[in-house]
Amino acid sequence: MVLSGNFGLETKDMEGRTALLYAVQQNYNQDAIDLLRKGADVSAKDKNGRTILHIAMHTGNMSLTMLLLDRGISAMPRDSKGSIPLHYAAVAGQTDIISALLTCSGPSMDRFDIEAENRNGYTALQLASLNGRHSTVQLLLSHGASYATINGARGMNAAHMAAERGQTDIMTVFTQWGFKIDTPSAKEMTALHYASANGHDKTILFLLEQGARIDVKCPSNGWSPLFYSICNGHEAASQVLIERGADVHTVEATGFPLLHTLAFNDTPEGLRILFENGVDIESEDRMGNTPLLYAVRAKSFGALQLLLEIGANPGAKERQDGSTALHYAASKGQLLAAQLLISFGAHVDTKDYSGNVPLHLAVINGQEECVRLLLDSSADIKAKDKAGQTALQLAAIHNQSAIMSMLILSNS
Repeated sequence: MVLSGNFGLETKDMEGRTALLYAVQQNYNQDAIDLLRKGADVSAKDKNGRTILHIAMHTGNMSLTMLLLDRGISAMPRDSKGSIPLHYAAVAGQTDIISALLTCSGPSMDRFDIEAENRNGYTALQLASLNGRHSTVQLLLSHGASYATINGARGMNAAHMAAERGQTDIMTVFTQWGFKIDTPSAKEMTALHYASANGHDKTILFLLEQGARIDVKCPSNGWSPLFYSICNGHEAASQVLIERGADVHTVEATGFPLLHTLAFNDTPEGLRILFENGVDIESEDRMGNTPLLYAVRAKSFGALQLLLEIGANPGAKERQDGSTALHYAASKGQLLAAQLLISFGAHVDTKDYSGNVPLHLAVINGQEECVRLLLDSSADIKAKDKAGQTALQLAAIHNQSAIMSMLILSNS
């Protein structure tokens, strides 16, 4: 019925496709040609804003693409996301189609821009790079596409994107075209930062072989490639960096060492890697605190357990107030952490600089389960703080009636 006249030519289905759009999508070339002869609208768009040229180039339909370009149809229609047909072809790696487009002349190429961006700021080269389209990247570069163009939304160029995705072969192409390995992105990260953050050990090796600075730090946060790799749980990539000389004692911009950051972020495997590579688990930050104290404060149970298993001192004190990890766990009701610390030898009657034992802090904060644990662990119920107050007196002062009963019963 459609081919018998103009009736129904522009009728759309549930996907917003006209008969012409459907024919092109299904690769029914002859039907598409017949529809074009009958006057079907070549600018019609489906519900995603795609024209027949978008579809033809995406699917690699050379004959239809050339027919449309020969008719002078613009090569620059945009879909609902601002993508032109070239973007679609770049994503799909349709190198032959792109080559035909780029060597085309005439009205179709009026205002054509190889650097055109979609609404997310991606150029064709960036899309090809992200999707690992090696030959497409080569072709676009040879026709003037720039690897240096920055994606406004992400602050990265095509080479950074290749590193982020672990596209080592494409990184090779960019270096052959003059990309400087340590060129920073708008976010001040190098290709090595991006490869490391995403655990691409082969790309890391390539970048290092090309002379990438292994300990280069991102100015905004002071993170080195190893910092990014190990904090994101990429063990193999971290080992590659360490084996090639990455600084395991690196410190981020606010002064926190890598070891302490891993403890705070509950990254036990990262801690193990550093320990196995000679980092002292008792090393202190600029405030004099050990990783164990960070793990307890952040409720990083996995990191806490690992640190204790490899020999961390359970009684390490904070320089500022003299409290131990057990003081903090008891005060915050971290029962599992307190149990673990005690099982690894933490002393239940260690005093902080105010004379408080862990029991005092558990009482003051109403942590009944921790009070019971400490009493069961033979905590001294008569221990006094610097003001001469016992746990029972502190319970009365802070209206902890249930704990008062517990203490009285224990004392009896």
